[in-house]
Amino acid sequence: MLSQVAAGADPIQVVVTLLDPAEYQTQLSQLALRSTDPQEHNRLYACGQLPAGWHDQVRDLYRAGEIVRLNQHSARPGDEAQYVRSQQELTRRLMRELGQKVRQSLENGSFIFRGSQTAARTEASTLPGALGKRLKDVAELTYEKYNLAGQPTAAEAAVQFLQAKDLTTLPTQFDPLGLADSNGAVRADHPALVAVADYLRRHLQADGRPLLDVFSGPPFGWSKDTTRYLVAALLRDGRIKLRTGGQDVSGTSTEARAAIGNTSGFNRVTLRLADGVPSAELRNKAAFRLEELTTETVSPR
Repeated sequence: MLSQVAAGADPIQVVVTLLDPAEYQTQLSQLALRSTDPQEHNRLYACGQLPAGWHDQVRDLYRAGEIVRLNQHSARPGDEAQYVRSQQELTRRLMRELGQKVRQSLENGSFIFRGSQTAARTEASTLPGALGKRLKDVAELTYEKYNLAGQPTAAEAAVQFLQAKDLTTLPTQFDPLGLADSNGAVRADHPALVAVADYLRRHLQADGRPLLDVFSGPPFGWSKDTTRYLVAALLRDGRIKLRTGGQDVSGTSTEARAAIGNTSGFNRVTLRLADGVPSAELRNKAAFRLEELTTETVSPR
């Protein structure tokens, strides 16, 4: 089995895997099982069979490449130079032929992701088309919580949300998720706010830079401006505390606005849940119970 994992630290990796034809189905099943491991959840396997004659072609390609590498700068004019040029052409031809064979093998092969196996031909007739379509599906699964806060957010939204005197008059561009309700209160039960608060609840506190990294990666994929805006809403609502420059600052203070006003400043803050703040689930239950008792609408604050 030959494999090549996509280079870099991209959240979604494509692993091109060429398998022995004699053991193709067995190895596909093994890869499908392996892909269910949580550490494999962001990897898409593109599988095909090793092309016939690949071993000889790879050997010839390596040999020709070495001849070129060792002689291209020292070959004397005439027969030696002509021979090196012929090996350069052979290298290019073998590369094209191998590339075509690998592409055809993958087009006739399968994609594997989180235990699911899909024939490439069912996605599209060409490898780029099939891979593009499958990656779109993989991205939706990998960033399954993206839609909770996927709308574009203005860089100034965090500061504007904190300093607004009346949230009911805040322009939509500074509250794209509608975090403020019609009464000017923060909708603490908004799923995106709940996600940030739950993270802080689990980790007790978080520094700004790692928090931005967490919510920009899977399963969220939110922009850093969006995460700062969400934190601003939690600060304004008194759900979290902010510490910057070694000092605790209040949620709507000038210091707080300066600290979260841009990514550079946000990277240096520390955040934690405010003491005694109940979970969104508990507040919702309490609000629902009060509505039953009073027959009046109650905001779960």
